Amino acid sequence: MKKVLSNIILVSLLFAGYQLVVLNLIEVTSFSFINLSNGLFSLIIVVGFFLGNVFFSVILKSFFKDPEKIFLRSVINFLLTSLVVGFGLTHLMQSGYGWVLLLSILVVSLLPVALVFWFYLLGEIQSKLILSISHSEEPNEFIREEIVISNPSGKILFKAASSNVIAFEANDNYVMIHFIKDSEPIKQMERISLKKIEDLLRRNGIIFFRVHKSFIVNPTFITEVLGVSQAYKLKLSHLQDAIPVSRQFDIEALNKNLGNS
Repeated sequence: MKKVLSNIILVSLLFAGYQLVVLNLIEVTSFSFINLSNGLFSLIIVVGFFLGNVFFSVILKSFFKDPEKIFLRSVINFLLTSLVVGFGLTHLMQSGYGWVLLLSILVVSLLPVALVFWFYLLGEIQSKLILSISHSEEPNEFIREEIVISNPSGKILFKAASSNVIAFEANDNYVMIHFIKDSEPIKQMERISLKKIEDLLRRNGIIFFRVHKSFIVNPTFITEVLGVSQAYKLKLSHLQDAIPVSRQFDIEALNKNLGNS
């Protein structure tokens, strides 16, 4: 909750600062306000946009609870804040000038809206990444399975033998892939769901374990099971931090697999 609130405050400050800077650059402050200095105008702009952005962020979050809707929520938030604050400031203008200020504020708000929309489209493209298993035959006739992530145009973004993958770690809408490349541990982040990876591995009979809601691990890299019942952790080679184990996970099945390997 604290992280969400701090993010809202940070975005609100950035949006308020952006509006103030741009409105000053286009010399909106040169319009004749009634008994208002430029300093007071700047203060009203910052406070108005900050409070408006915080208020609408909280309100819209209750209507758009799905994390995937954050882009839509941000666009509506920026537009509503600009409309309300702009309309409020028009009452401080001399008659006939209010619409100029309102139009200026709305036009200025289009840049952050366009940026949010661009990031949304980028996310949509990345969310369509293709996850697959390929089989490559080694010179010794050993066939190894490779986990491949590619984009819709066919460009390969990630490719590694499943035996070289240490673990998959969920990170919001992304997955951090921990793997070995040229005998060195490497990390690579891709926008794909942990559930999609889990289903692919299961369908192809590749043995990995979903030990936690945020982790899928390769049992061949497990070096030690730490802790006691209800508080297990796994120590994996090449990873510094131990991996938490969910209470719902069958630790005995894992121990049995490790005993057979």
